[in-house]
Amino acid sequence: MKRFWHWLIQGDQKDILARDELRAIAVLNIGCLLAISAITMVLLMLPFSGSSLYEMRYDIFHNVVSILLYLACWAFTRRGNVVIATILLSLFANLEITWIVYYYGLNGGIQGFYAVLMVTPLVTLPGPRNGLRFTLSSLPVLLFFLTQYFIKVEGMLPIGRPDTVSVMFFFSNSLFGLITLAAIVAYFRAAVTKAETDLEIERKKSDELLLNTLPGAIVTRLKQGEVSIADRFESVTVLFADLVHFTRLAALLTPEALVRLLDEIFTQFDEAVVRHNLEKIKTIGDAYMAIGGAPVISDDHATRVVQLAIEMMKILERTNKRLGHNIELRIGIHTGSVVGGVIGKSKFAYDFWGDTVNTASRMESHGLAGRIHISEETKQALGSEFTTEERGMIEIKGKGLMNTHFIRQIEA
Repeated sequence: MKRFWHWLIQGDQKDILARDELRAIAVLNIGCLLAISAITMVLLMLPFSGSSLYEMRYDIFHNVVSILLYLACWAFTRRGNVVIATILLSLFANLEITWIVYYYGLNGGIQGFYAVLMVTPLVTLPGPRNGLRFTLSSLPVLLFFLTQYFIKVEGMLPIGRPDTVSVMFFFSNSLFGLITLAAIVAYFRAAVTKAETDLEIERKKSDELLLNTLPGAIVTRLKQGEVSIADRFESVTVLFADLVHFTRLAALLTPEALVRLLDEIFTQFDEAVVRHNLEKIKTIGDAYMAIGGAPVISDDHATRVVQLAIEMMKILERTNKRLGHNIELRIGIHTGSVVGGVIGKSKFAYDFWGDTVNTASRMESHGLAGRIHISEETKQALGSEFTTEERGMIEIKGKGLMNTHFIRQIEA
């Protein structure tokens, strides 16, 4: 039934025309079909009017011609010729209504259709055609006042006599005038509701995509209108993790298997980041970067980052055991100040810069497989929460000699 209804009012234009043209076609066809229904009802009631066939000859002729014209308009709009159909329908309908008022007077209630004819061009003309909209909408208003003036002020008498036919016209025209307006309003309400629902769905999708790309606090600031986001964070802890010898393993796996493995590992890392209330910043190949203390400032960021590092080690151990691989993880951590901000316009990226980021990367690259390598600054930030093993002074590229440590275990 729903498919038939769409075929009735829109035809097969869905994939051809723009949305406003489809909406115009739907409203035009609804109006035409309701007009046909109203006229058909009048024709069916004519035999019960008590008038002879000869006396009703003009009524029958007029209504049959009207049905044929509305049917032609319905067929015409289904072909997508919306503007021409609107003009023809407006001119014919205004002429028809004015003739009926002139013939039967105001007793038939037909003048109520002037309101329908005033609204119709506003919703059936697609695109920027305000001049034509105004003209076609003004025509029924002008005709309404003219017929009111000549009948009520000038005392013009109707040609037809006020008999049962007038009563039938009053009933059918008033009823179908209201039905037509209600149908148009109902159609637009349904269209607006669908548009709002679609918009809400797309908004949620957009929010989800942004939240998958940027931290929630940054998304909120962007939605509030901030154009340039850049902040300095005086104390954060940065983690870099790298899958040791993963490139060698990649040569042995199919592309699909490689991507599945990397996705499985990093997805578990992502979930661990969320559990520890930290922020994943990015992945670069088989390397992973996360941060604590930014963009949401906290005091225990070093502790939570080390807890994350320990869990990452356990995740990889479980994955190796289940899949039969022997992948190792090398992790480096450093604590200090950074600058964070959003870069890009079409593809947003939230990143961090500064010596702290470079040093954390060096902690990873100068670390050992299967170990969590931390700087002296991170050890000081941790206090006595973790047992560490001093590595001693080592030469760090770009930094010189640094005293570093390994995390041995987390205290119960």
